[in-house]
Amino acid sequence: EASRLAMDKLASRRIFQNAGLPVPEYATVNKDVYRKDMSVNFSLPLVVKPNREGSSIGMSVVEDIKNLPKAINEAFSYDDDIIIEKFIDGEDITIGILDDKPLPVVHIKPKQGVYDFTAKYTEGMSEYVVPAVLEKDIINAAQNLGLTAHNLLGCRCFSRVDMRLGKDNKIRILEVNAIPGLTSTSLLPKAAKAVGIDFAHMCLKIIESAKNRKKLGTTTSFLNHG
Repeated sequence: EASRLAMDKLASRRIFQNAGLPVPEYATVNKDVYRKDMSVNFSLPLVVKPNREGSSIGMSVVEDIKNLPKAINEAFSYDDDIIIEKFIDGEDITIGILDDKPLPVVHIKPKQGVYDFTAKYTEGMSEYVVPAVLEKDIINAAQNLGLTAHNLLGCRCFSRVDMRLGKDNKIRILEVNAIPGLTSTSLLPKAAKAVGIDFAHMCLKIIESAKNRKKLGTTTSFLNHG
């Protein structure tokens, strides 16, 4: 269930809103009711993305309103439901959760543009600073928000919570990854390494957590949906 909720950005975002957690301003559009003359009530730039996709697939940043229909059609090619949200001018940060505890904040710095599919998966296109060099109150707030989001969706043991830190120093939650990347160069292992947990030890922690929960008669989201 946690994996399903995390993949469904709209469902998870509503849970966050009901709990009082900050998210970007957004609107949702269904393919069956979409009209080209539809308008949104917030200013450019906008982010358009499929509701149920990962790795920024189908995502576009729209700076000119003339490009909005193209971005919407691109997102609709991946999902019948899309999200149009206000672009937060600021920085990308992410919080890894391991053993149901927050790891150090990772500050993501794409070399150019936004942190899209290319920036994520092309070597050298992004820089990762971990632990992030940010004010202590921002670090604490991000870790608390990350753990709260993790718990609200019912995630177990590990996840990764992506956020946007605005130039106003306000944090907005973008999404939770219930099954984050687990290669030696992925962001969760980078955060674990920053507190002395190497990749092998991190994997053992995840396995032990699953075994312990199974003994207690519970299962983890990644065992249910992986």
